[in-house]
Amino acid sequence: MNKLFSALVLSGFVWMGSASLALSQSAPPPGLSLIGSEDANKLGLTPPQIKGIIQLQKQIHSNIEGILTPPQLQQFQASLSQGATTRDALKSAELNIRQKVRVKNVMEGAIAELKTILTPAQFAEIQTKLQ
Repeated sequence: MNKLFSALVLSGFVWMGSASLALSQSAPPPGLSLIGSEDANKLGLTPPQIKGIIQLQKQIHSNIEGILTPPQLQQFQASLSQGATTRDALKSAELNIRQKVRVKNVMEGAIAELKTILTPAQFAEIQTKLQ
């Protein structure tokens, strides 16, 4: 699971502003970086799966924001608004060791949640690619 966690963090998560906008499109939205738009197309995600992934991305950001100090939160949100990935936004927030451990726990929970959104075959495909 650590390799998958690392790969997800390295790939970064892009904040999705509106689930309704994403679901109104026939193809997965371009910012679906939890698994990547290209992979989303290859996997044939259903609208409920896309919605679940977008909600998961929002939950991840909400949980991360609860870990940050007010100045870090401001930097994190500013970086995201400029199009940074979650990983890059977190780097700009300069987390301490405790915060890094807490973020790691959030991401491990996200992996477990992703398993419930994707089929076993879809998850295996993503896991194989990210390792």
